[in-house]
Amino acid sequence: MSNETPAIRAALKKFVNLSSALTGYKQNELWGTGMAEMYLDKLEHEVAPEITAALFQYIDDPAQLLKDARLGPVARALIKLWYLGQWCVGQEKPGEAAFAISPSAYTQSLAWRAMGGHPQGARQQGFASWATPPVETKETE
Repeated sequence: MSNETPAIRAALKKFVNLSSALTGYKQNELWGTGMAEMYLDKLEHEVAPEITAALFQYIDDPAQLLKDARLGPVARALIKLWYLGQWCVGQEKPGEAAFAISPSAYTQSLAWRAMGGHPQGARQQGFASWATPPVETKETE
């Protein structure tokens, strides 16, 4: 983010604000994944600029956004992107499938946080960690 312009910073802030409204996670939690810039780039690469601009108009009303026939599928794709690390728009058409954005998108997926788990094969717990019960945290209580 060292070369970002004020316009890019503003777009990232809007994107994270919208993503927070759609996912239910706080903005600082989304920033903490390190994925905001990559996910915004993916959105801008996959949809027309006017779609992205229209999405930002619904920051304060995500329920209405999800009902919108044109923007709802893109909003749901953003939710899936944050939770699964995959871009999923267009899966309704034969031959189109979700695809992973990057290895870091997999490890930073919100699904792992939501279930209190860790990414399989990515964050090893250490030798014989299976021998002791998991430590209870506020997230899993």
